This record gives sequence, C-alpha cells and structure tokens, in this order.
Amino acid sequence: MRIQYFIGIDPGVTGGIAALDAETGELTLYDIPLIGNKEIDARGLFEIFEKYTKERHIFCLEDVHAIAGSAAGNTFKFGKMAGLKEGFLIASKAEFQKVAPKKWQAVAWQGIPNMLNSKGARDTKGMSLLAAQRLFPNQKFLKSKTGPIDAALMAKYMWLTYGQVKDNNHSQTN
Repeated sequence: MRIQYFIGIDPGVTGGIAALDAETGELTLYDIPLIGNKEIDARGLFEIFEKYTKERHIFCLEDVHAIAGSAAGNTFKFGKMAGLKEGFLIASKAEFQKVAPKKWQAVAWQGIPNMLNSKGARDTKGMSLLAAQRLFPNQKFLKSKTGPIDAALMAKYMWLTYGQVKDNNHSQTN
C-alpha cells in the first residue's frame, strides 16, 4: 500500500502539524488547536489526526525530553502535550516514528549555514526557518510560529528517509 502523507508533529503547546503529500509535495500546516491561549483543544487536535489515520500515512513525532532548568509547570504541560499526541497515534493505530530533534535537523539543515543567536548559541529557530523556506519556497512561514516550521521539516525528513519505502511498517507503538 502506497504512503499518501508524511506527517510531522511538533509536540509543544505552540507546536504544529504538517502533512506532506507524498505524490505532489503539497504541504498543509496546522496550528495546535487551543482553547484560549494555553489549553489544548483535545477534540480539535483529534479531528486533525483523524483526517490522516484512515489511509496509509507515516507520522513523525519529535522525541523530546525534559530540559534541565525548565520550570516544573512548563515541563509538565510540555510532557502532557507530547503524551496526548502519542496517545492519539497509538489509539488510531497509526504508523509513526519518534525522532530526536538532532536527527531530523541534521537532514533538514543540510546546506544551511550555522547561525548564532544574540547570546552566541546556535540559532536553531533561525536555521529551521531558513531550511523550511528553502525546502518549501511556495509556503509562507511565520518566524514567530516555530512549531509548524519544525513540523514541516519533520515531514520532509520522513519523506527523505522513508519516501522510497512502500510496503514496510515503520510503526513504533511502545
């Protein structure tokens, strides 16, 4: 069975979902639906997932971990978001891979110069924006919305990594 979409999922509260059509390369971006500014709309999120679980698609969920020094409340909320998205994938029996940020970034950032932010650290957001603009020149990305940018790059990573695989199951349902 042919893969129809490669779908990238940024797990943050301000994350995003990107669906890359395997045939046409058309990219569809979704913001994470929220109630107000902070609470996830789980029903709305499930409706997005449901659009892509009826046929053969491969999802890429960023494999994230707590960051040392982050506030407990933010870490809890981030973990809740990631768990909710993984739970939807498992419940819908979707094929998915959990991929570490450094792994998909190494592929997506090929040819992108190393950029530094004002503090002298690697500007991952700027590099991702530049990569997304290069890979999807017809898509309008907002610098302030990094979740959909990262989701688009994860979808492209899956297409580049598994695009030639037509019949193997790449699911991970721990």
